[in-house]
Amino acid sequence: MSAAVYVYGSSSTSYPILKITDGAKITDNYNLAYNSNGLGVFVGNYRKVLMTGGEISGNSAVIKEGGTLQVNGGGVFVDDKGTFEMSGGKICDNVLSVQESSVSCGGAVYLMSGGTFKMSGKSYIPYGGSDGKNDIYLSGTAGNTAKITIAGELSTPSGYVSGPYAVIRPQTYSPKNIVLSGDTDILKDIAETEKIKIADQGSGTDAVEW
Repeated sequence: MSAAVYVYGSSSTSYPILKITDGAKITDNYNLAYNSNGLGVFVGNYRKVLMTGGEISGNSAVIKEGGTLQVNGGGVFVDDKGTFEMSGGKICDNVLSVQESSVSCGGAVYLMSGGTFKMSGKSYIPYGGSDGKNDIYLSGTAGNTAKITIAGELSTPSGYVSGPYAVIRPQTYSPKNIVLSGDTDILKDIAETEKIKIADQGSGTDAVEW
Protein backbone atom coordinates (compact mmCIF):
# COMPACT_ATOMS: atom_id res chain seq x y z
CA MET A 1 0.00 0.00 0.00
CA SER A 2 2.99 2.27 0.65
CA ALA A 3 1.13 4.88 2.71
CA ALA A 4 3.05 7.03 5.18
CA VAL A 5 0.31 6.25 7.72
CA TYR A 6 -1.44 2.91 7.31
CA VAL A 7 -4.55 2.27 9.41
CA TYR A 8 -5.95 -1.15 8.64
CA GLY A 9 -8.01 -3.95 10.14
CA SER A 10 -10.13 -6.93 9.26
CA SER A 11 -12.73 -7.03 12.02
CA SER A 12 -15.64 -4.83 13.05
CA THR A 13 -15.28 -5.90 16.69
CA SER A 14 -12.55 -3.34 17.33
CA TYR A 15 -12.51 0.12 15.77
CA PRO A 16 -9.20 1.94 16.42
CA ILE A 17 -9.19 5.69 15.82
CA LEU A 18 -6.30 7.78 14.55
CA LYS A 19 -6.50 11.50 15.40
CA ILE A 20 -4.79 14.21 13.34
CA THR A 21 -4.76 17.47 15.30
CA ASP A 22 -3.23 20.95 15.16
CA GLY A 23 0.50 20.89 14.44
CA ALA A 24 0.50 17.41 12.90
CA LYS A 25 1.93 17.10 9.39
CA ILE A 26 1.91 14.16 6.99
CA THR A 27 3.87 15.65 4.13
CA ASP A 28 6.24 15.19 1.19
CA ASN A 29 5.79 11.45 0.77
CA TYR A 30 6.22 10.03 -2.72
CA ASN A 31 5.81 6.64 -4.31
CA LEU A 32 7.72 4.86 -7.04
CA ALA A 33 5.54 1.74 -7.13
CA TYR A 34 3.25 0.81 -9.99
CA ASN A 35 0.22 0.12 -7.81
CA SER A 36 -0.47 1.78 -4.49
CA ASN A 37 -3.23 3.54 -2.56
CA GLY A 38 -3.09 6.43 -0.13
CA LEU A 39 0.33 8.05 -0.20
CA GLY A 40 -0.38 10.11 2.91
CA VAL A 41 -2.98 8.10 4.83
CA PHE A 42 -4.59 4.75 4.03
CA VAL A 43 -7.84 4.16 5.96
CA GLY A 44 -8.67 0.48 5.85
CA ASN A 45 -11.78 -1.54 6.65
CA TYR A 46 -13.31 -0.95 10.08
CA ARG A 47 -10.88 1.88 10.83
CA LYS A 48 -11.49 5.57 11.49
CA VAL A 49 -9.40 8.74 11.15
CA LEU A 50 -10.49 12.00 12.79
CA MET A 51 -8.85 15.13 11.39
CA THR A 52 -9.50 18.25 13.46
CA GLY A 53 -6.39 20.17 12.41
CA GLY A 54 -2.94 19.72 10.95
CA GLU A 55 -2.01 19.07 7.35
CA ILE A 56 -1.74 16.30 4.78
CA SER A 57 0.27 17.86 1.98
CA GLY A 58 2.83 17.57 -0.79
CA ASN A 59 2.37 13.84 -1.35
CA SER A 60 2.97 12.69 -4.92
CA ALA A 61 3.41 9.69 -7.19
CA VAL A 62 6.29 9.27 -9.61
CA ILE A 63 5.82 6.91 -12.54
CA LYS A 64 8.42 4.27 -13.24
CA GLU A 65 9.79 4.17 -16.75
CA GLY A 66 7.90 1.78 -19.01
CA GLY A 67 4.86 0.84 -16.97
CA THR A 68 1.34 1.75 -15.93
CA LEU A 69 1.05 3.77 -12.78
CA GLN A 70 -2.03 3.25 -10.63
CA VAL A 71 -1.89 5.20 -7.42
CA ASN A 72 -5.23 6.26 -5.96
CA GLY A 73 -5.50 8.89 -3.24
CA GLY A 74 -2.47 11.15 -3.13
CA GLY A 75 -3.40 12.49 0.29
CA VAL A 76 -5.95 10.00 1.62
CA PHE A 77 -7.44 6.68 0.49
CA VAL A 78 -10.63 5.50 2.22
CA ASP A 79 -11.45 1.82 1.74
CA ASP A 80 -14.95 0.31 1.48
CA LYS A 81 -15.60 0.12 5.22
CA GLY A 82 -13.21 2.86 6.32
CA THR A 83 -14.17 6.25 7.79
CA PHE A 84 -12.45 9.63 7.54
CA GLU A 85 -14.02 12.53 9.44
CA MET A 86 -12.65 16.02 8.79
CA SER A 87 -13.71 19.02 10.86
CA GLY A 88 -10.58 21.11 10.40
CA GLY A 89 -7.11 21.12 8.95
CA LYS A 90 -5.94 21.10 5.38
CA ILE A 91 -5.35 18.51 2.67
CA CYS A 92 -3.37 20.34 0.01
CA ASP A 93 -0.81 20.22 -2.81
CA ASN A 94 -1.13 16.47 -3.34
CA VAL A 95 -0.57 15.43 -6.97
CA LEU A 96 -0.92 12.19 -8.89
CA SER A 97 0.82 11.78 -12.21
CA VAL A 98 -1.71 12.08 -15.03
CA GLN A 99 -0.19 10.74 -18.23
CA GLU A 100 -1.20 8.36 -20.99
CA SER A 101 0.28 5.53 -18.97
CA SER A 102 -1.42 6.58 -15.74
CA VAL A 103 -4.84 5.55 -14.45
CA SER A 104 -4.48 7.27 -11.09
CA CYS A 105 -7.38 9.11 -9.43
CA GLY A 106 -7.94 11.41 -6.49
CA GLY A 107 -5.05 13.77 -5.91
CA ALA A 108 -6.34 14.71 -2.44
CA VAL A 109 -8.79 11.92 -1.58
CA TYR A 110 -9.97 8.66 -3.15
CA LEU A 111 -13.23 7.43 -1.60
CA MET A 112 -14.42 3.90 -2.28
CA SER A 113 -18.16 3.54 -2.86
CA GLY A 114 -18.68 1.84 0.52
CA GLY A 115 -16.40 4.19 2.46
CA THR A 116 -17.37 7.19 4.59
CA PHE A 117 -15.93 10.69 4.25
CA LYS A 118 -17.39 13.46 6.42
CA MET A 119 -16.71 17.20 6.25
CA SER A 120 -17.65 20.00 8.63
CA GLY A 121 -16.19 23.08 10.31
CA LYS A 122 -13.05 24.55 8.75
CA SER A 123 -12.19 21.61 6.49
CA TYR A 124 -10.09 22.77 3.55
CA ILE A 125 -9.09 20.79 0.46
CA PRO A 126 -8.06 23.46 -2.11
CA TYR A 127 -8.26 22.26 -5.69
CA GLY A 128 -5.14 22.12 -7.84
CA GLY A 129 -6.94 23.00 -11.05
CA SER A 130 -7.02 19.70 -12.97
CA ASP A 131 -7.55 15.94 -12.74
CA GLY A 132 -5.24 14.39 -10.16
CA LYS A 133 -4.31 17.69 -8.52
CA ASN A 134 -5.81 17.70 -5.05
CA ASP A 135 -9.31 16.68 -6.16
CA ILE A 136 -11.68 14.33 -4.31
CA TYR A 137 -12.48 11.24 -6.39
CA LEU A 138 -15.75 9.41 -5.73
CA SER A 139 -15.71 5.85 -7.02
CA GLY A 140 -18.78 3.92 -8.12
CA THR A 141 -21.27 3.58 -10.95
CA ALA A 142 -24.37 5.64 -11.73
CA GLY A 143 -26.77 5.52 -8.80
CA ASN A 144 -24.21 3.77 -6.59
CA THR A 145 -21.38 6.24 -6.28
CA ALA A 146 -19.49 7.21 -3.15
CA LYS A 147 -20.71 10.40 -1.49
CA ILE A 148 -19.44 12.96 0.98
CA THR A 149 -21.43 13.45 4.16
CA ILE A 150 -21.66 17.08 5.29
CA ALA A 151 -21.75 16.61 9.06
CA GLY A 152 -22.12 20.29 9.93
CA GLU A 153 -21.81 23.81 8.59
CA LEU A 154 -18.67 24.68 6.62
CA SER A 155 -16.98 27.86 7.80
CA THR A 156 -14.10 29.85 6.33
CA PRO A 157 -10.93 27.74 6.70
CA SER A 158 -7.67 29.01 8.11
CA GLY A 159 -5.46 30.33 5.30
CA TYR A 160 -8.37 30.52 2.85
CA VAL A 161 -7.73 32.77 -0.18
CA SER A 162 -10.34 32.05 -2.86
CA GLY A 163 -12.22 29.32 -4.69
CA PRO A 164 -14.18 26.35 -3.37
CA TYR A 165 -13.24 24.58 -0.15
CA ALA A 166 -13.10 21.31 -2.12
CA VAL A 167 -13.72 19.96 -5.63
CA ILE A 168 -15.35 16.60 -6.32
CA ARG A 169 -14.63 14.39 -9.33
CA PRO A 170 -17.06 11.44 -9.59
CA GLN A 171 -16.07 8.28 -11.42
CA THR A 172 -19.42 8.41 -13.23
CA TYR A 173 -21.10 11.66 -14.18
CA SER A 174 -24.83 11.03 -13.92
CA PRO A 175 -27.91 12.92 -12.67
CA LYS A 176 -28.63 9.75 -10.64
CA ASN A 177 -25.56 10.28 -8.48
CA ILE A 178 -25.87 11.79 -5.01
CA VAL A 179 -22.44 13.20 -4.26
CA LEU A 180 -23.30 15.12 -1.07
CA SER A 181 -25.62 14.22 1.79
CA GLY A 182 -26.57 16.09 4.94
CA ASP A 183 -28.87 18.79 6.29
CA THR A 184 -30.95 20.37 3.52
CA ASP A 185 -30.27 23.97 4.57
CA ILE A 186 -26.53 23.37 4.80
CA LEU A 187 -26.47 21.70 1.38
CA LYS A 188 -28.43 24.62 -0.07
CA ASP A 189 -25.87 27.07 1.31
CA ILE A 190 -23.01 25.00 -0.16
CA ALA A 191 -24.69 25.02 -3.58
CA GLU A 192 -25.44 28.73 -3.54
CA THR A 193 -21.99 29.81 -2.33
CA GLU A 194 -20.08 27.09 -4.26
CA LYS A 195 -18.13 26.04 -1.18
CA ILE A 196 -17.90 22.59 -2.79
CA LYS A 197 -17.99 22.14 -6.56
CA ILE A 198 -18.08 19.24 -9.01
CA ALA A 199 -15.21 19.27 -11.50
CA ASP A 200 -16.16 19.71 -15.14
CA GLN A 201 -16.52 16.48 -17.06
CA GLY A 202 -13.67 16.10 -19.56
CA SER A 203 -11.22 18.85 -20.39
CA GLY A 204 -10.49 21.55 -22.94
CA THR A 205 -13.16 22.41 -25.52
CA ASP A 206 -14.97 19.12 -24.84
CA ALA A 207 -15.49 19.84 -21.14
CA VAL A 208 -19.02 19.66 -19.79
CA GLU A 209 -19.76 22.00 -16.89
CA TRP A 210 -21.53 20.59 -13.82
